[in-house]
Amino acid sequence: MPVSLRRVFALLSLILPLSGCLDVDVTMDFKDSDTAEMTVAMEMSREFYDLTGGGKGQGICPKAEQGSKADLVVGEKQVTCRATRTVQIADMVAGKQGAGKGIEADKMALVERLDDDTLRVTMDLTGLMADRPPQDQGGAEDMLRAAFAGHALTFRIKAPAIVETTGELSDDGLTATKTIPIAAFLDQPPDFGPPFVTTLRLRESCWLWVICG
Repeated sequence: MPVSLRRVFALLSLILPLSGCLDVDVTMDFKDSDTAEMTVAMEMSREFYDLTGGGKGQGICPKAEQGSKADLVVGEKQVTCRATRTVQIADMVAGKQGAGKGIEADKMALVERLDDDTLRVTMDLTGLMADRPPQDQGGAEDMLRAAFAGHALTFRIKAPAIVETTGELSDDGLTATKTIPIAAFLDQPPDFGPPFVTTLRLRESCWLWVICG
């Protein structure tokens, strides 16, 4: 079953009583001028994995499909899941999202081409849970926030060069990151902060073919 990030978000609202249940890392890696690699990596408790039907082959971790790779490690207490898929940048710019298979990281992002080598990627994270009905935590919100402390949903955009970003820029200028605490899902509506907007170049710019940056 392919990874559905919307399903992950929906499940979060149903399993709030489970402490330390899930960390999600979503990476969009623009490898070259034509393709990007989409990766979703998840670490979850075995309890959460079993609750979502993982033991029956119906969980949130994907099976490998054409053009994708999936790795799953199931331990006694912890489960790790990593799935990777390569997509065409031209399809992302055109808004093509396939038949709903594979990792849906590209479905969450608006990708605009500013020129031949420059893209702007926008993730309006607040809209991801816009249709979520209000959740009654039964007075346990403080306890749940404490349980979720240290767990996060992390978005990363990698490219040969990051021009600017509303997220956190790495020291080498190659990665933009936006991190959302899992506890933010307890907010009504969820407070994910401003959109994650990143402008990137698909290749390094060089001066006299020697100095690149």
